[in-house]
Amino acid sequence: MPLTEKDKLEIREIVQQEVQAANIASGKSRLLTIRAAADYLDVSTWTIRRLIDGGALKCKRIGRVIRLDPADVMEYAEGKARKEE
Repeated sequence: MPLTEKDKLEIREIVQQEVQAANIASGKSRLLTIRAAADYLDVSTWTIRRLIDGGALKCKRIGRVIRLDPADVMEYAEGKARKEE
């Protein structure tokens, strides 16, 4: 089932809240799944994997599990937005 614009907006707000909480907290930040990062950037999970493999997006590998720092995802999104201007 495709995500509606309302769902995408809610996901973006959640990611932004996570980043803000991570910046406030001195401990570890919560990491995003590939799906959450894809939803935030409005791309497919395969695109996220290609960005990771190409070095455009940093990730953390915990065993076989891949997680992304919300700050890295937002940094990529901001850089992408600047290039489009």
